[in-house]
Amino acid sequence: MKQQIKILALLVIAAIVASFTGEDKKQMLCRNWQWTNYHSNVQSRMMATLQSVLDTTHDEATKKIASDQLGPMKKMQGFVQYTSMQFNADNTYQTVLTMSGRSDKQSGTWSLWPDGTTLVMKSPIGTPDTCKASIAKDKLVIIYTSHNDTTTITMVPVK
Repeated sequence: MKQQIKILALLVIAAIVASFTGEDKKQMLCRNWQWTNYHSNVQSRMMATLQSVLDTTHDEATKKIASDQLGPMKKMQGFVQYTSMQFNADNTYQTVLTMSGRSDKQSGTWSLWPDGTTLVMKSPIGTPDTCKASIAKDKLVIIYTSHNDTTTITMVPVK
């Protein structure tokens, strides 16, 4: 009987800690984050294939096609440093890409499951995206898996 009471007490404590963890994570998430890294498995494989074509083929027309496709992909990776995400306490978010004085903004809503690691984001158009999130005071990592691709976005708080 004493053993059962101890186990029950531990379970209650674990549940309380888990609920506070989710709230703490939500509070940590609510700030402006600067993207520092973007990685897509499919995009990386595609870029490696295109680079291989550029490195190995002697046909100029094929090289031009590969170069025309690879260039924008590399440029897109360079946009990371210009992208930020603001998560607000009212469960709205805004992603902002700023370059050459112009800003492209996308907004939506977000929710964090009580486990503090499952983030659901929904833009005004489209279906909700469920991601895994690792939230700390100094780093946010979002991992989104869809079909045959896994995308990882790493961010740090804007200073």
